[in-house]
Amino acid sequence: LFARRAGGAGEADVLVVVNLDPHAVRWGFVHVPIAEMGIAPDEPYEVQDLLTGAWYTWRGSRNYVRLDPREQPAHALR
Repeated sequence: LFARRAGGAGEADVLVVVNLDPHAVRWGFVHVPIAEMGIAPDEPYEVQDLLTGAWYTWRGSRNYVRLDPREQPAHALR
């Protein structure tokens, strides 16, 4: 997981998760630094995958991701 904090007004935080194994599906939980982002532990928040346009509603700091090298080897979430 790579996280980049927004630099100024109108910018959004970006989280990038990449599967570096070209042969196998990888899945697990990512830890999102929600406290640093100003998100409360019980507050739902939406992330958009900039690679596919898909939207996900997440809650809390632990969130599930599945990365298939044949279908979607990475997420770039805003």
